[in-house]
Amino acid sequence: MVFNSFASRFVVNTILAERQGVTDPTARTRVALLGGLLGPSATGLVVTTVLARREAEDQTQQIPPAPSASDLVMVPNVLGQSFAAAQENLKAVSSQFKIQLREVGGLAEDVGVVLYQEPASGGKPVAATSSITLYISRQPAPNRAALPHVIGMTRDEAVQRLSSLGLVISEVEVNSNQPQGWVVMQSRDAGTQVVAGEPLTLLISSGVPATPEQVELPNVIGQHYVAAERLLNEKGFCVQVETVNTGGTGADVKTDTRVVVDQMPKGGDGVQVSKGSKVVLTVQNHSSSPGYPQSHAASSK
Repeated sequence: MVFNSFASRFVVNTILAERQGVTDPTARTRVALLGGLLGPSATGLVVTTVLARREAEDQTQQIPPAPSASDLVMVPNVLGQSFAAAQENLKAVSSQFKIQLREVGGLAEDVGVVLYQEPASGGKPVAATSSITLYISRQPAPNRAALPHVIGMTRDEAVQRLSSLGLVISEVEVNSNQPQGWVVMQSRDAGTQVVAGEPLTLLISSGVPATPEQVELPNVIGQHYVAAERLLNEKGFCVQVETVNTGGTGADVKTDTRVVVDQMPKGGDGVQVSKGSKVVLTVQNHSSSPGYPQSHAASSK
């Protein structure tokens, strides 16, 4: 059969598209126009049929079928339950439920339980594949407190002072010049914000003095007192300078003789003494040397 006019071809193609399952009016019009443009040949009818079938298949994929009465279920009431229990009860009704968790604020006694649910129970039946949102009361923010300074307290005093914070306290015994049982160090600085359950280490004195660091004491006899003092300071010694007058006059002094003539304790290769020890230097001085210090002590820097 041949259709000479475009209008007749359009009508026929529209009916053909509808019979192929194209329910959307816009889609039917599009198929009819394309088929009508192909002309009155049998090829036009074939192409129109193919296009109509493709449109019908696309519509079937895009629009999911409405659930039947057998696919609908009632949502159970899970308020006040833990998330694990609520999830189990929902899955017992439909294993296809998509369960989502949302955390919201709540009272301390409601922590971890379902406060709200969407959809609510007791409403209309829903599809067995529906999404169910559970609103769970979140954990409250932990209370923070400033860590006190406990260095210099006895062990018992420090533990008593820290007891209200709920910290996990460990103790390490160390050698120290402080009395036995005194706290000589804490692992976290005073004033640090802490919460219950966090660790804290206290270093407790054993009462046994710590062994001081041993360093080599150089021999500075014969050196100018300024250079000798500087060298000993750099090595960590406390220097004390004492002077002795030779009684010479200005005419007798041809050179600067302000040199170290003695030191206590004696130094030299292999001589080891405690760092921080005092070293006394005896320095030669002429009575005519103006402005020279008669005696002074210098702490290590």
